Amino acid sequence: MISLVGKAEFKSRITLIVVLFIGLIITNGVQSKTDDHGHLRSANDQQPVLAWTDTPILIPDKKRTRGFKRLTLKGMNADQATVYPADVRESWSDAVPDNVIEVKNRGGKKGGYHWIGAVSQQNNTVQSVSSVIYFPNPGPAPRPMLSQQKSTLDISPVKLPREHQHYRAGENWDFLVRFNGEPLIDSPVVFETENKSLQTLKTNQDGIVTIPFPDDFPQEAAAEDQHSHGHASRKKAGFVLTVEQQTEGQQFISHFNYHYTTDAFYKKNLALGIGFALFGMITAAPLLRKSIKGSEA
Repeated sequence: MISLVGKAEFKSRITLIVVLFIGLIITNGVQSKTDDHGHLRSANDQQPVLAWTDTPILIPDKKRTRGFKRLTLKGMNADQATVYPADVRESWSDAVPDNVIEVKNRGGKKGGYHWIGAVSQQNNTVQSVSSVIYFPNPGPAPRPMLSQQKSTLDISPVKLPREHQHYRAGENWDFLVRFNGEPLIDSPVVFETENKSLQTLKTNQDGIVTIPFPDDFPQEAAAEDQHSHGHASRKKAGFVLTVEQQTEGQQFISHFNYHYTTDAFYKKNLALGIGFALFGMITAAPLLRKSIKGSEA
């Protein structure tokens, strides 16, 4: 009898643990969807994006469009921009009227990352600015695009976040700096964020600089930017990397900009987690009562 009661009590406890664990998994899944797939847009999304730095950058239009992306070139003038798809089978150039670049998805249903770069030359100074955009349909991996040398002085991510993911505060990401196709060693790279962080780091022996994305989002923003369903949207800010190189009387300056978000644990829905925990306890209560009665018998 004791053995049977012990087995019943053990089985009840395991069931309780499983139910609670499933509740936690569901909680994280719901929060992840809230962070990355929020379907309601805040009032700020309807406003035009303004440049937050004097460094040349490409600013994506926040308006939703189909089949194309629009970017504004700030801080630099250029006649045309070059676009590289993820597989780099064919690059193309687009005009930049009034410093606006309109990039069409030429892959039909094929989406994924595309690289946009523009170059300006004034006297002995050659300046380039680049960024990436993402078309929502699945596309090829961006490894060929990232490994492609796209300008004389080139700074490029070693990896890009996966679909619906982001560079996040608290994470370290590597960027490769090349000059004439060769890694640029021990070169200063300036890292600036929209949230006013500023840091200078250096490339290693492989031309790679590791960027530690800071948790520099304003604390008072935590109570803002709520969806009507009561969920918190993930905060987003821009960043730009700048590297310079001088040789044979010429100065080369290269910039890469994109965005990063709050960390992976930003505003996890504690209330929802507690609710699932209580649900698990209520579900397991009959099993516990049965176990207690069995032990008394």
